[in-house]
Amino acid sequence: MREHPYFDKFVRQHKMRPVKRVEAEHGSILLADSGEMIVEGGRMFFRTAFGVMRDGAGLDVGSFGEYELGEPGGSQAEQKFRLDDAELAATQFMAQLHQSGYYDGERKNDFSQRPSH
Repeated sequence: MREHPYFDKFVRQHKMRPVKRVEAEHGSILLADSGEMIVEGGRMFFRTAFGVMRDGAGLDVGSFGEYELGEPGGSQAEQKFRLDDAELAATQFMAQLHQSGYYDGERKNDFSQRPSH
């Protein structure tokens, strides 16, 4: 699943694999997961990432989370939990972008009209 070259490279460098693409109102959410436990610096964890991609406009932003053993999402069997968590975070982020006027083509370059936070 090579949806975006940068996202694909990023997730593979961070010991994950692209898993799926979810269509959303303003674009797509790309999801990736380690699938197997990662051992780094004496820590054992699983890693899941998302990328927000606007159709025809490239990748906007991405983020990842790490799930330690013993916490929710911290096992191989809990991959669905991690992916659902990442999808929810991406959906909330896209809603915040929409609320700020980010997806409004007429307001895209007019920063003075955006509400301050």
